[in-house]
Amino acid sequence: MRSMSYGELFIGGRWQSPATDRRITVISPHTEEPIGETPEAAPQDVDRAVLAARKAFDEGPWPRLPVSERMEKIESLASAYLAQADEMADLITAEMGSPRTFSRLGQANGALSQMYLTLATAKEFGWVERRQGLFGQVQVRRAPVGVVDAIVPWNGQMMQSSSTEPPTAISAPRCGQYASRTYGAPESPR
Repeated sequence: MRSMSYGELFIGGRWQSPATDRRITVISPHTEEPIGETPEAAPQDVDRAVLAARKAFDEGPWPRLPVSERMEKIESLASAYLAQADEMADLITAEMGSPRTFSRLGQANGALSQMYLTLATAKEFGWVERRQGLFGQVQVRRAPVGVVDAIVPWNGQMMQSSSTEPPTAISAPRCGQYASRTYGAPESPR
């Protein structure tokens, strides 16, 4: 297995120096040997990450992409993940100490299955729907409204991440909905 030692934090789409020199060593519960090391994120690093996420949402292209394009990106992610599934399983086994069969089926391939289930659901989901409102027809359009933050448990990180991140990235209606009364062409949400 390749070395899993990092000197920087990935914030705002690029590797950046951490605010402190503090490090976290990852110890395998199976071998009790170090398998990796990473900077410990300080509050300043978290603040930078939150600001970068907010800026990416407010100024970046993702929330303005059509759902179909966001789905294409998740399909590309799933393809890249599939190519690395065995390596992911080995890393999960080393990090968590779980049997490789569980790491492969329950974690690595389970995460991949979750991505594909999300894509299948997204293809059938009603992103825009017309409803009867109090004063006539209204259009409900689900659109991104903000940034999502998630902390996942150490013992199920791939399943948890694949259960929250791809659906949120594709849909964003979990974060909120936009409804407008429509007269002819609907207005775009801002």
